[in-house]
Amino acid sequence: MRTIFLILIIILIYACNTQEDVVLENVTIEHQEENTVLESQETELADENTSQEEQISEEFVITEEIYKETFSNINSIITELNSIIQRKDYDAWLTYLTENYIIETTRPSYLEKWENDINLQEKNIVIQSLRDYFDYLVVPRRSNVQLDEIEFIDKDRVYAYTVINGVQYLLYNLLRIENNWKIDFY
Repeated sequence: MRTIFLILIIILIYACNTQEDVVLENVTIEHQEENTVLESQETELADENTSQEEQISEEFVITEEIYKETFSNINSIITELNSIIQRKDYDAWLTYLTENYIIETTRPSYLEKWENDINLQEKNIVIQSLRDYFDYLVVPRRSNVQLDEIEFIDKDRVYAYTVINGVQYLLYNLLRIENNWKIDFY
C-alpha cells in the first residue's frame, strides 16, 4: 500500500513541477492524519485491554466465604450424585449433565476411546451409548467419590478434585447454569 502511495507521489512530482510543494504538503498532512488515527486506535485498544483486565481480576477474586459456600454446595451435589449413581438411576443422573456433556460423550469418536480400557476388555464390554457409559464407567468409578478441593476457573466454572495418597484427581468439571451446578465436558 505504501509502495503504491510512494509511486503516485513520485509521478505527481515529476508530472507537475510547479505543484511539487502542494503535493508534498498534502502527503505530509495525510501521513500525519494516518498516524493520529493509528495512535487513537492504539490508545482505545490499550484502554479496552486495561478495562478487560480489571474486569477479569474482579471476576476471579474468590473470597474465603465464597470458596467455603461453593465447596459446601458442590459437596452436597457430589453426595447426591453418589447416591444417584449407587442406585443406578440413569434418568436422575442425566439431570446433572450439561447439554454439551451429553453431546460430547455420545460422539462415536469419544465412545471408541473406551475400547482400550483394560477393565472393559476383560468383561467384553463395548461402550456404544451414553447409557452404556453410565452403566459401565460412571457407576463403578463414581459411586463413592469424595470432594477434597475445588478450583475456580471463573465465576461459573469449578473443577472438583479428590485427593488419593497425596495425588489430586479431577472428579468433575462443573458449570453453573441458572444457579445450578451441572457436570460439563472437560
